[in-house]
Amino acid sequence: MNNNKTKRLVIVALFTALVAVATMAIKVPTINGYIHLGDTMVYLCGIFLGPIYGAIAAGIGSFLADMLSGYMVWAMPSLLIKALDALAFGLIFKSIVLSDAKGISLLSRYSFALLIGGSIMVGGYFITGTVLYSFAGAISSVIPNIVQAVGGGVIAYPIFLALKKQKSINRIINK
Repeated sequence: MNNNKTKRLVIVALFTALVAVATMAIKVPTINGYIHLGDTMVYLCGIFLGPIYGAIAAGIGSFLADMLSGYMVWAMPSLLIKALDALAFGLIFKSIVLSDAKGISLLSRYSFALLIGGSIMVGGYFITGTVLYSFAGAISSVIPNIVQAVGGGVIAYPIFLALKKQKSINRIINK
């Protein structure tokens, strides 16, 4: 295994652990689950690791958090939903947010990526809740999931701005 592959594996493992810890550290219980800070790390995975590696770290980290927190029934859906969330966010971020779009602020472009990624998360958990519980049970989770998605995005944005200025983080993350 060459140095770049080893480095990439270690960075993805680190972000996987950060997703799991952020998800488990502070939990606000809701009817069908809990609101947490894990989405902050899901979006940062998409930003700093890119769509593919970000999806891997976000999905596995969320899976581990659910397994370790006793929400085993949600572990596989979380793996898929959070991976798709980070994938979409990372793709949009890479193509739109980092582009030099004239007249459109960085915050507006970031918000668009958050809207799509967050919608995938809210929709994914709504569909899963409908299958596991009922339509009524799934509806009750929509508002908490919107709060979680928006809250995660709001917290991730200043972290992204601060880390983007750090040349050291770019050397660690980039190939």
